[in-house]
Amino acid sequence: MQDSILSYFLIEQPFAVFQFIFTLWWIWLPIVLWPILKTLYTDYARGNWIAANLDFVLLEIVLERGEEKTPKSMEQFITTIHGGQTEYNWWEKNIKAVVPDMYSLEIISVGGSIHFLIRTPRKYQKMVESGIYAAFPEVEILEVSDYTTEFTNDTLEVEYDLFGVDLGMAKNDAYPIRTYQQFLDPTIDANINDPLSQVLEVMSSIGPDEQLWIQLPIEPLDDSWNNVSKKELDKILDRDFEDKRSFIEKYLYPIVEVLSFGLVKAPPAPTPKEQKFGVDQNLTPGKKNIIETIELSMTKPGFRTVLRVMYLAPKGIFNYSPAKSVLGALKQFNDSSLNSFKPNDNSITIVEDFFNRPKLGEQRLRKILMLDNYIKRKIASTKFIFNTEELTTIFHFPGGSVTTSTLKRVQAKKATPPVGLPIISD
Repeated sequence: MQDSILSYFLIEQPFAVFQFIFTLWWIWLPIVLWPILKTLYTDYARGNWIAANLDFVLLEIVLERGEEKTPKSMEQFITTIHGGQTEYNWWEKNIKAVVPDMYSLEIISVGGSIHFLIRTPRKYQKMVESGIYAAFPEVEILEVSDYTTEFTNDTLEVEYDLFGVDLGMAKNDAYPIRTYQQFLDPTIDANINDPLSQVLEVMSSIGPDEQLWIQLPIEPLDDSWNNVSKKELDKILDRDFEDKRSFIEKYLYPIVEVLSFGLVKAPPAPTPKEQKFGVDQNLTPGKKNIIETIELSMTKPGFRTVLRVMYLAPKGIFNYSPAKSVLGALKQFNDSSLNSFKPNDNSITIVEDFFNRPKLGEQRLRKILMLDNYIKRKIASTKFIFNTEELTTIFHFPGGSVTTSTLKRVQAKKATPPVGLPIISD
């Protein structure tokens, strides 16, 4: 008898449980497969929509010599392109997989020759060009072919190799990075100790067969992006009100309390805190500075973006140390009390096991994904929100004091075509 009962629980009962679970496949299987199916459908529908509706153009801006300008002029331009956004409804976003209006701000070094590029939908080309000329009247704007097309998966790790990483943020979007305003000379507003000069110096020092790319794909957002900032301010000022009860505690427990005639008590709703307005005089100077910085950041238009760094070189000379130097130079913009860049470990193209041995299969897959994301200017899993001031800090035209010899500048009224970027012919 005991043996039969034991046999029932060890053999027949587990089988019955699995059989019962299997009969409910129509409930759990769609839940399990939903993220995968959604991603596949979105990529397929989005690819079709892009092919049918979007036409991009890549513009190079050849810089002027002479007048020293702060990045404020670039912020003026970025604010201008923020207005070029189209609102889409739920059906268009989720079923038709419409791609929002996007741009890409890029700084590249081809064999040490530095180029500033902006990728824009062709329908906004005139707006972008007008905005650049309004802020920088003496520059030259050239329409160029896409420099990424010469790199394919077929020749990856055969003819050339790459290193890439997506940078995210250490804290949430409420906290800004250290911006160009903190590098301005307080005595002469027109002068700036340009932190971008260190990045450009590294990029100009690579060999003739190497390439180093920095990319900021950007998507304009409406004002709702600063809700995160408002919530963070409420936490700092101790005026946040959040109901942390679960769905069962909020809706089922009250029913049980009624049916049990009060024998089972439902968890009480949290009591709203007393609202505080303004900056509390008891706050430390550090917290006051954080609050003021967040409040100022909220007043500026926002973009969804990612900061992507990539190094490419022939297989025989591949050495990604220039990319590491660029990542080191970008640490100038970190602020321990506010925000800082943080590499996404799931995107970096170097993968090792516990014994520091390279996992070649996973490395190659990450390289393919990184190259695809770069070529298509995707904002992938690593994403954050920058306002116009933060974007300007990373992408702006250096003034005349930046003397990097490979930085292309206007020599005459009409500039010659850029090295390595052939002009599109009629």
